[in-house]
Amino acid sequence: VEPLLSRLRLTTNPNTYLPAAEALLAYDEDEIDRQVVEATKTNPSLRKGWGGEELAKMLRAKGL
Repeated sequence: VEPLLSRLRLTTNPNTYLPAAEALLAYDEDEIDRQVVEATKTNPSLRKGWGGEELAKMLRAKGL
């Protein structure tokens, strides 16, 4: 889990962070979900462009 979270926190490429986010959200664990949401606050790339839109859809689908 930690390598995926690290990738989410540091990467700027949607082709890299979207699969990582999808895998993390599939765990369906509150703590992991919280860390994914926190990563969107600290990594501005996760909120930009088409990747940001797709990630926002994933989070909304989970009620986050």
